[in-house]
Amino acid sequence: MDPWTLLIALVCGLFLLVVLGGLQSTLASRRLDQGEASPPAGAWPRLSVVIPALNEGHTLEAALTTLLAQTYPNLEIVLINDRSTDDTGAIVDRLAAKDPRIKPLHITELPAGWLGKLHALHRGTELASGEWLLYSDADVHFEPGVLERAVALAEADGLDQLAVLPFIISSSFALTATLISFAVTFMLMVRPHRVGRPGSKVFIGVGAFNLIRRRGFDRTPGFEWLKMEIGDDVGLGKMIVEHGGKAGWRLGGDQLTIVWYEDVASLIRGLEKNTYGIFSRFRPGIFALKLLVIVGLWMAPWTAIVAPPTPWLRGLGVVVLAAITLLHVVIAHRLRYSLLAGAAAPWIGAAVLLVALWRSAFTCWRDGGIKWRGTVYSVEDLRRGQRVKL
Repeated sequence: MDPWTLLIALVCGLFLLVVLGGLQSTLASRRLDQGEASPPAGAWPRLSVVIPALNEGHTLEAALTTLLAQTYPNLEIVLINDRSTDDTGAIVDRLAAKDPRIKPLHITELPAGWLGKLHALHRGTELASGEWLLYSDADVHFEPGVLERAVALAEADGLDQLAVLPFIISSSFALTATLISFAVTFMLMVRPHRVGRPGSKVFIGVGAFNLIRRRGFDRTPGFEWLKMEIGDDVGLGKMIVEHGGKAGWRLGGDQLTIVWYEDVASLIRGLEKNTYGIFSRFRPGIFALKLLVIVGLWMAPWTAIVAPPTPWLRGLGVVVLAAITLLHVVIAHRLRYSLLAGAAAPWIGAAVLLVALWRSAFTCWRDGGIKWRGTVYSVEDLRRGQRVKL
């Protein structure tokens, strides 16, 4: 066997192992609505939902209406107006005047050395009084009973953190394919099938629904430790696990929904702020190396099929491509998306995510940092404060 054939075969084999790991994570996933929602020890613990909002006037009230309709009997909502310039503050005050469960908090200044959202979460946590803390966003829609199910599951399994992945509403075939590809990337990077295993340090986090036991949170350094982490939701999961907490995760299905981005173009713009940093730790050398590895993995099965005249190697290339497609189709099924979009996701969705990655890297290089929630942060400050290094 010549060295070129051996190299292609080894890369194809490595890629197949990566894909099988993703399938393992996907097949191990469970939905939040699978299980009972009985009150732990006969009484529901106090739950504080902490929601930061910056210029969310167009989404906040509709989303909060679904949260206020929840029947969880021991609920408070810490609703944070984080330096908004639209009508978010007025909506917060109006909702708080109507419902005593809401604690309004208005933030007018951002201290140096903090990302805005993390500072808002820090302030909201100080105000919250619950035994459980649910960190969520201002555009999340909750179905009836979802809070009871989540708290009951977390209590029954002895968790300190429960991350729930929402169903992301899509407006087009291309956006659906991209969301499926994003989910596959998430599965491959995070390896969620290992979350919560004895001795495992694998962590997970979801901005839409990060449920944290207050006692577990109090064992950590708190948001001061995370204050410059652009992957704030995953960083929170990392902090809990690294300080002895037990984590778990579920698929939200139709129990939890959001419109993450309106279309593919807005998704690419939205991923601009943190994709490069999470992917490469803000280091061009790591970016180039990882990109080379990814391109090599994706090219290997195609090369195996079209380049060398070796039947068994062609067969291996076909097997790898079939496994990639199967992984995306299975995830599409689990997430309740079109199977056709799942089959297209390895090609359409991956291409969109690659464009988003390049755009994120280019804007960060061009500007020497990122702009997030109205504030500019330098690469040097972001590197010093980065905790999540996937």
